[in-house]
Amino acid sequence: MLEKLFTSKNRIKILQFLLFEKYETYLREIAKELKISPSAVKREIENLINLDIITKQKNIIKLNKKSNILEDLKNIFIK
Repeated sequence: MLEKLFTSKNRIKILQFLLFEKYETYLREIAKELKISPSAVKREIENLINLDIITKQKNIIKLNKKSNILEDLKNIFIK
C-alpha cells in the first residue's frame, strides 16, 4: 500500500493539505491552493479514494475517518 501511496508528489501535497489544513474541501479549492491543475488533482483524488483514505460525496472531498491508517499517515507527515 505504501508504494501506491507515496509515488506522486501531488498526492503527498494533497494528503498534507487534507490532514493539516482543511479536513473537508472541493477539488477546485485544492487545485487553487496547491497550484496543481484540476485534472491532476482529480486523478490523485481518485487514487486516494481507491486506497480508502478519502471519500467524496457529491463534490465534497474529505478524509475518511474510518480509514485504519489515517492516524499513522498523520504521524508519518509530522515526523
